[in-house]
Amino acid sequence: MSIFSIARFRLTAILGSLCAIFALVLIGELRASVPSLSREIPVPPPAETPADAAATAPFSLPPLQSFAVVTERPLFSPDRRPAPASSSDSDAWSSFVLAGIIISQDLREAMVLHNQPPTVVHVKEGEAIDGWTLATVFPDHAVFRNGTAEHELKLDVANKAATNKAGSTTRPQRHGPPLPHG
Repeated sequence: MSIFSIARFRLTAILGSLCAIFALVLIGELRASVPSLSREIPVPPPAETPADAAATAPFSLPPLQSFAVVTERPLFSPDRRPAPASSSDSDAWSSFVLAGIIISQDLREAMVLHNQPPTVVHVKEGEAIDGWTLATVFPDHAVFRNGTAEHELKLDVANKAATNKAGSTTRPQRHGPPLPHG
């Protein structure tokens, strides 16, 4: 036998012994961490008697007036002040946000964010949403009418482009012949 084969044999024997020792330590640790089945199962406390149940009043919320500080100082408002009260002339249209406009040869449509939480509603010219009829669609704004009242919603393209992290415009570029304005 050469010196290398003897050294290899000793190294193998040492490493095998270390593995066996580590295996025994691991088994010992696992056995210590597993709860024993011989332990007693805790017994739940005895059920309340009718006399105890009568002594304990059922849970009820405190009056709503005690939560007034929550509305006076809203938690998720940056300045902890309540939102300003809406004016009396504001109607459902004030909750509308013009999210987009679709204009094609045979379709003129506005995409309006509406309700809480906001959902996108597609409104074609002449269709109504909450009593407001979409009168006219332009490339950058839409006009809604309710009887004699008329309101214009504008696309906030500058704000959308500023918030776009990629730096590209959020408004898609139009290709093809110019569209007629109506």
